[in-house]
Amino acid sequence: MVLTRRAHKAISRWLPNETITEIVQAAPRSDQASLCRVSKLFRDLCLPILYRVVELEADASVADFGATVLSNAALTDYGLDAVENIFVGLKAMIPSDVPFICSNDICDKIFSAVVDSLSRNLPHTRTLQLCLYDSPAWNEVIGHLKNCLPRFTGLAFLSVHNSSWVIPTRNEEEEINVLGDACSTLEVCRLDRRAWRKVDGMWETYPLTDFDALAGLESWTL
Repeated sequence: MVLTRRAHKAISRWLPNETITEIVQAAPRSDQASLCRVSKLFRDLCLPILYRVVELEADASVADFGATVLSNAALTDYGLDAVENIFVGLKAMIPSDVPFICSNDICDKIFSAVVDSLSRNLPHTRTLQLCLYDSPAWNEVIGHLKNCLPRFTGLAFLSVHNSSWVIPTRNEEEEINVLGDACSTLEVCRLDRRAWRKVDGMWETYPLTDFDALAGLESWTL
């Protein structure tokens, strides 16, 4: 897509921002990226659309995205700073009144950093899904979530699943009550292979498939 300066001025003068946004949403991602460089107006309109869905599958891609968000050319190796960079960058792009869904496949090296940074930078997150591999002990997972959940202001759906090993026998009712007490806005929670929903202030078991649909998440294959 080629947009001259004259054409840009004409478009922004005669078309409302809502119409421009609709056009950008229908454009290929490569064109959306190009439009971000046309002007400040187009950058403000296009960036939230361009980064609405971000898929990070490996440590290297996490670092690359963090560097891109903050234009930090010096970031060449994966590190915990990249996690903070990602959420600081997203904070600048996502309005606080927009429900945010955060879904991550993460290892033990960045689990605590992801939850901590997300709770500080995007407290209005509505859905948080964590699929853990090579993860820390389950009691450490629950403990860290307990410490971070109070920072969230609108978290309604929480899903935590461990893909690498079978979690030993534990008091699931106690765990769900601990997390529910830590986050008063929590409505539905999945811990590994069981889900609960708060009904009249009490937690009741809830079908996993219904949880995924309610939270707007894809079902996991167990």
